[in-house]
Amino acid sequence: MSERPLPPNRRVAPPKPVVEAPDEAPAVDEVRPPKPKGRLFGVLRAIAGVLFALAISIACVIGLVRYTHESPRFAIHTIEVNGTVQRTPEQVTEQGKIQKGDNIFALDLDRARANILEDPFIESVTIARKLPGTLRIEVVEREPAVVVSLSGQLYLATREGEVFKKVDPSDPFDFPIVTGIGPELAHNDREGMVQRLKRAIELAADYERLGPAKKYPLQEIHVPDDGTSSLVVGKEGLVLRLGKEAHRQALERAGHVLQEVTARRARASVIFLDNEAHPERVVVRMK
Repeated sequence: MSERPLPPNRRVAPPKPVVEAPDEAPAVDEVRPPKPKGRLFGVLRAIAGVLFALAISIACVIGLVRYTHESPRFAIHTIEVNGTVQRTPEQVTEQGKIQKGDNIFALDLDRARANILEDPFIESVTIARKLPGTLRIEVVEREPAVVVSLSGQLYLATREGEVFKKVDPSDPFDFPIVTGIGPELAHNDREGMVQRLKRAIELAADYERLGPAKKYPLQEIHVPDDGTSSLVVGKEGLVLRLGKEAHRQALERAGHVLQEVTARRARASVIFLDNEAHPERVVVRMK
């Protein structure tokens, strides 16, 4: 019996022809990835978001500033002024151009401080807000110790020798007067004038402590250029010539002499305590 050939199997794919690979691979063009679409749009959207947030923030700040500057809650209803002696609290607030009812945030503290410092009696000032409506003002005043006669004008001076204002009728005037300081010293040697004033103020303090100041109150301290000094005391203007040195010892002797003059019911015009060779000798010129 002869064998018949089997029919082809259609489920099996026929073998593909084998193609030999070339010796060199063909050149392939470089392929770059395409630029992502929409990047510019994303940047613009981010910028727009930032600008929107900034606009919202600015609007909030403007609204807050308007509220704090217009709300009656922040109107000044209390003004506390501390440290005043020569000036009253009302004078300080008036000098600073500060009024109750003003907005506490609208008040320019630097300007108010500068206005207050224009008063010669005020040496320093600090101003602070206490929300919602209280203003605190702390001042340090200059304390006058003597009146100084300069070029025919009277000025107030502190214990530190600082001449700070011309005497006005409303100023305190119950201080001894310092004389003997010439205009040349005042204009050309500021430090020399300060030292001269300090010496005069020291003399005044020593007389108040060592001399009979209650019966013979101090009226004038004369400190001329030659280094000597003299005091005018009492209602009748008794002169105490102290010389250049040993002022405290001279003032102690002056106290004893004045007691003796008072005991004798005499009236002296000048007491000379300036004998440098013999300081124990005292000469009294009677009226």
